[in-house]
Amino acid sequence: MDSGLENVVAAETVLSDVDGQNGRLVIRGWPVQLLAASMAYEDAAHLLWQGFFDDLPDAQALGA
Repeated sequence: MDSGLENVVAAETVLSDVDGQNGRLVIRGWPVQLLAASMAYEDAAHLLWQGFFDDLPDAQALGA
């Protein structure tokens, strides 16, 4: 038996990848630092929900 949470999988997801040993978080293929620095909140939400930017709606549609 392992003590603590080491080697425990809480959930499997395709949305993100956490590399705690190296301090990296990748969301839908984007390093979180780049995501936060280069995207508006609505764009990041669209990426999370839809998984791509091919048909990114305009700002008015996202804000509705």
